[in-house]
Amino acid sequence: MFNLTGRSKKTQSKQVLQLVKQQACEICAYDSYLFPHVFVVLPCYNEEENLSPVISDISSSLASHFSFDVIAVDDGSSDRTKLVLESLSSKYPVKIISHMQNMGLSYTLGDGLMYALSLARPTDIIVTMDADNTHETRYLEQMIASVSKGSDFVIASRYIMGGLQLGVSNNRIVLSKAVNHLIKTLSGITVRDATSGFRCYKASLLKEAQEKFGFHLINSRGFEIQVELLVKLGALSNGIKEIPFVLRYDKKKGKSKMPMLKTIRDYIILCLKIITWRM
Repeated sequence: MFNLTGRSKKTQSKQVLQLVKQQACEICAYDSYLFPHVFVVLPCYNEEENLSPVISDISSSLASHFSFDVIAVDDGSSDRTKLVLESLSSKYPVKIISHMQNMGLSYTLGDGLMYALSLARPTDIIVTMDADNTHETRYLEQMIASVSKGSDFVIASRYIMGGLQLGVSNNRIVLSKAVNHLIKTLSGITVRDATSGFRCYKASLLKEAQEKFGFHLINSRGFEIQVELLVKLGALSNGIKEIPFVLRYDKKKGKSKMPMLKTIRDYIILCLKIITWRM
């Protein structure tokens, strides 16, 4: 019940308008808390064959439960990636960022995250995943539900019970497990899959990290960006949760974008930086 204290109709009308505005603000705040908007950040490099099924699957997984936007960052692709994205944007809520030349995963993912943060409310959710069809969207609902229940950082993990990877070469498996073990030892963070790029964040956590680190939130230049974000955000998070998922590398079309020797070198350098990031 609203009590109008004004004596004139004009004063009462102003009070009604003020109360309506107040109620609208409260409803919006309530709505944003219960129904967060989801931003899915997709770094893309030469993914013309994979983008249509990936974005279609994202829509199928999210559209009936959430409002969402896909933020696709085309990293100077030499194939038809940009044209495919433009075509998909007429059917799905796809926002496109284009690099004139290939900049690497760090810049690509970083630009996507910064754009998502510029649009997101603190209660919104930001997902990062690969655009090569190896991260199945059926895990999105569980990841988002975990954030909604209180976790502010969720990782889809290959290395906990129920996790698996299909179609991955033995060399990459050995490298990944060795790097994860070393990162766990150096950082003290008890995450089993520190290099997974399939993640779900509460926007407030990323905004807090952005305020703390500023332009230095992301200093990496390659695939090690995932570990940098893990170490920096892990210090601010109320608890990192891992859920099991199956990496479907057997569904990927096109060549791997990860240069093995450069990645090994970058991870060695990364290990030397971890202590600095924790400070």
